[in-house]
Amino acid sequence: MPNEIGQWKKVKTISTHHFGNFYHVDVDEVTMPGGGSAQYSVVRIKPYVMILPITANGQIIFVRQHRYTTNHIMIELPSGGSDGQDPLLAAQRELEEEAGVVSTSWSSLGQIEDSNGIVDQIGYMFLARDVQKIENPKLDPADKDMFEVLTFSIEEVKAKIANGEIFNAPTICTFAKAMLMGLL
Repeated sequence: MPNEIGQWKKVKTISTHHFGNFYHVDVDEVTMPGGGSAQYSVVRIKPYVMILPITANGQIIFVRQHRYTTNHIMIELPSGGSDGQDPLLAAQRELEEEAGVVSTSWSSLGQIEDSNGIVDQIGYMFLARDVQKIENPKLDPADKDMFEVLTFSIEEVKAKIANGEIFNAPTICTFAKAMLMGLL
């Protein structure tokens, strides 16, 4: 039987710092598992969605884009903020906005916490099967010229992850989860 793990306990929020509509930081007074006191800063961000879109012929759709925060050109699965929507509805919206494709066959792959030492954000992962390009997708005008849509086979994706060409953590988690669930 495993040992019981001590838990951190919030005493109170000392201050909150807002940074636009995307996130805020709470500075909390906490009691540590060993009984000591400390301050802990938590970045609070709304959930996001990550979509693994696969075509009828087994090609996986990716987007290539520049990430300002790291100044990297990234190859990632389509993703985006939930904007307060139900995660599945947000995933359907993001897939159409970023890749110009839709699907009627959706499966949840669960959720991830990819930076839970400092951020409370949850990522909801989805598999979209039989995706199809549509004539007039609902594209966000703010995203104009932001994305290049790419397609790769499953073997190409494995190779790109192995050689470091794809290194976005939520993308790798979503792909690995689908593989481990036997869905690819």
